[in-house]
Amino acid sequence: MKSFQAGHGLTADGIVSAATWTALVVQVKKGSQGDAVKGVQEEFQFRNLSGDPKKGPHVDGIFGPVTEAAVRGFQHALSLGIPSVAVDGIVGPVTWQALVSGMLSF
Repeated sequence: MKSFQAGHGLTADGIVSAATWTALVVQVKKGSQGDAVKGVQEEFQFRNLSGDPKKGPHVDGIFGPVTEAAVRGFQHALSLGIPSVAVDGIVGPVTWQALVSGMLSF
């Protein structure tokens, strides 16, 4: 962790602070592709309580309109309880944290 922090111009103390967390997080948005997008899509499938895998984004690693709509819907639901949450369709540190911590199910 200290090496990562030093390499990113952060205080190399080995503590994962808000600044370190922000540097660690891979931000994804419409047009992004790859494993991080698959991670977002898998989180939405995990939360899919309908039992129908056709609902929500397909896990294909491509951040298209269905994934963006799911992200915006999730962010909107979060913003009802946490007004500082931006509904921007971008999976950054706040949205990632909410996704991986298990907040909200659809």
